[in-house]
Amino acid sequence: MNDLSLARPIMPIVLNLVSCMQAAHPAEDLSVLMCALEKYTEVERGNLKASSLVCPPRSTLFPCLHFVLPLLADRVERQPKAWPFLLAAASALFQFYHLPAIAKTKDTQECHASFNRADEFLRFVEPMDRMAMAVASSKDRQALRKACQQVADFTTQQLKAFTYHMSLRGVSENLFYQRTRRSGAIGWLRLAYALLTPNAGVKTVHHPLLVLRCAERSVPAFDGLRVQHAFALSLLLPQGPGQPLDKCALQSLVNKIPVGLLHAFRPASEVWRDRASFCSCCAADLRGALKARACKGCKRPAYCSEHCQRSDWAAKHRDICAVWVAVDVRSRVPTIKRNLKALEDFLGAASA
Repeated sequence: MNDLSLARPIMPIVLNLVSCMQAAHPAEDLSVLMCALEKYTEVERGNLKASSLVCPPRSTLFPCLHFVLPLLADRVERQPKAWPFLLAAASALFQFYHLPAIAKTKDTQECHASFNRADEFLRFVEPMDRMAMAVASSKDRQALRKACQQVADFTTQQLKAFTYHMSLRGVSENLFYQRTRRSGAIGWLRLAYALLTPNAGVKTVHHPLLVLRCAERSVPAFDGLRVQHAFALSLLLPQGPGQPLDKCALQSLVNKIPVGLLHAFRPASEVWRDRASFCSCCAADLRGALKARACKGCKRPAYCSEHCQRSDWAAKHRDICAVWVAVDVRSRVPTIKRNLKALEDFLGAASA
């Protein structure tokens, strides 16, 4: 429970929220969670040592969390002005899912998982996905500006909490991400991209590119591609889709973006490797095709037919094609290429 980078104690706020939920829903028994929160509040105040705490049984703790977090997600969706403390409270509560596994690991000296199966992980993570989507899709610029640091903390802490290493063992890492991909996670990818913008202006406990890796792997390929396209267009076409910059102006703009963003804009077939096996327009399987058609401009998407290629061009690829060309031109500059390779090596070692 030591991963929260908060300027003030959070447990009294969480305890107050849960107490209000208990008062509003007296038929639900949240006493186990409230008792645990009271103990952690005393730890925050320095009245108890963390080593003296006893973890509640999973069988009684998890039902409390499964009741409380969806109610908290409702408030996040309705009350943007309260994000600074609601998001921090949500992060603190979700960490309680990991407590039984941490306690068992200490007792047995063996690593234990927080969740037994992928479907259990997906069920418990759904309220957090809702919160991320509410923040990522919000048009309330004032609320986003005031809560920018709390949003950054929420994004990085939760994406790290969702990793294979924390959530599920007994299966391979690749299999874990295959089983837990979900369209509901696109909010996390949007938030992770936002942390990479030059004007993000926040500090995070975890490197933004490390949590981006988790966000990328948590979404289906087509969802990820759409989010990546939308983010690139919003950043590199300031006039909006349909009003592209001329080639020189676009390349000049791309040349100013940091290496981290170039990494985020790498071809979708490198991010979502199974993406290269399907038509970019209709998702037809290209693995048995005699000849897949590739875009002659950026050479990124592949198509099953001329009809699909023309349809995709008219729908969205016209705007993004020049952007990808400019990104790839800069990525091939020798010094930038070396920096990207060093960055990929760092991310690979850090996530191992």
